[in-house]
Amino acid sequence: MSTPRVITHGGVTIDLETVKCFKVQTYTEVGKSNVLTIEHKSRVAYVLNPKTEEFEKQTYNDKTEVEYPNYDSACAYRDEWSEIWKDYLNETE
Repeated sequence: MSTPRVITHGGVTIDLETVKCFKVQTYTEVGKSNVLTIEHKSRVAYVLNPKTEEFEKQTYNDKTEVEYPNYDSACAYRDEWSEIWKDYLNETE
């Protein structure tokens, strides 16, 4: 059973129930570096195709990205989010 819990930390608001993982990117990707990426669990939606007038299954892989001024800040926030997520998972077991 899913137990949604929306939380704001460090200016970012997410539902902990949707979290898949946290990671820090140190390389520059499209002009960004020191990015904390929060990957969310895949979600499925059925969308009406207007040409066929049939519903089609769409899978979405959402993510939230936050750029920090340096690697240490990004890692600190990743570690804090991981601790918050771990506490949430322990409470919902």
